[in-house]
Amino acid sequence: MKTAILMTHSPFQTEEGREGLELALALATYEQTVALFFFNEGVLQLKNNHIASDLSPKNYTATFKALGLYDVEEVYVLEDSLADYQLQNTDLIVDANVLAHDDFFQKLNTCQRQLKF
Repeated sequence: MKTAILMTHSPFQTEEGREGLELALALATYEQTVALFFFNEGVLQLKNNHIASDLSPKNYTATFKALGLYDVEEVYVLEDSLADYQLQNTDLIVDANVLAHDDFFQKLNTCQRQLKF
C-alpha cells in the first residue's frame, strides 16, 4: 500500500510540514512505500536556503535531503504552485518531479492512502 503525504503548508508557520516529513521518514523506516506531494504553499518547504527566524520553529527543511537515505524516491511538485511563488526546479533542496496539474493528480490517485499536512 502506497501512502501519499500531501504537503500544503508553508514552513515555519505551523508544525505540519515537520510532522509530515517525520511521518514520511518513519513509514519509510518500516519499509512502507511513501510518496511526497508538494503543492500550494507546501512548495516553499523545498526552497533552498531557508533562514528560520528566532520566532519560528527549528529549521527542519534540510532534513528533506535525507529522503534518499530512506529510499523515498517519489517526490512530486505541482508546476503551477512553483510558478505561483516564482520558483524553478533548480531552487529546490531536493530533486523533485515537477508535474503539470493533470499528471500531478493522476500520480496522487495511484496512492491508496492520502494524509494531508
